[in-house]
Amino acid sequence: IGDYAFTRCSNLTSVTIPAGVTSIDDWAFENCCSLTSITIPNSVTSIGRSAFYNCSSLTSVTIPNSVTSIGDYAFTRCSNLTSVTIPNSVTSIGYQTFYNCTSLTSITLPDGITQIEEGTFYGCSKLKSATLPKKLYMIRKQAFQGCSSLKSITIPDSVGYIYQEAFANCNGLESVKVLAETPPFAYDNTFSNYEIELCVPEQSVEAYQKTNPWSKFKTFKN
Repeated sequence: IGDYAFTRCSNLTSVTIPAGVTSIDDWAFENCCSLTSITIPNSVTSIGRSAFYNCSSLTSVTIPNSVTSIGDYAFTRCSNLTSVTIPNSVTSIGYQTFYNCTSLTSITLPDGITQIEEGTFYGCSKLKSATLPKKLYMIRKQAFQGCSSLKSITIPDSVGYIYQEAFANCNGLESVKVLAETPPFAYDNTFSNYEIELCVPEQSVEAYQKTNPWSKFKTFKN
């Protein structure tokens, strides 16, 4: 399905994509604001840039095991999207892919993801839980900024870098668990609230207490 194929078809309510289609290209369903359901077949391997941008009536999406990449802004401003299933076949999720998906409540990222791009979940204000993959190495700028319903986050021991404002304005955050023995590199503004609990490996408490910005956390626990 080519670039801009159904852009701004504002009265389109549902789409069934036939088997044999291998890609949903850039802006294919952008601003289809009445689209409530989409069936993606197992033949599709890629979802392009801004493919479902501002599909504000879309409530759920199941991405098949055949998909390996999801482009930048693919589901940006899908404000009624409450759930999305991302299979383990996906190894790349783009910039601001779920930006301002304000109804999204939970997300599990597949094991093949090694970095969360800038602004991927920015403004997902109802996101209560996020499961990060075990091979994750990098969390980019503003990745979870404004996820105000997120109460806790576990950062895998594979993570080495967490960039600016990655968890800024996560006003509901009560605890952060970091599994790495060596404190990951982070910025002063990676978190906007340090008056919360930081849980780290027992043998690493002193290292975190001496390393900025981790040293700013109010409470340390094993």
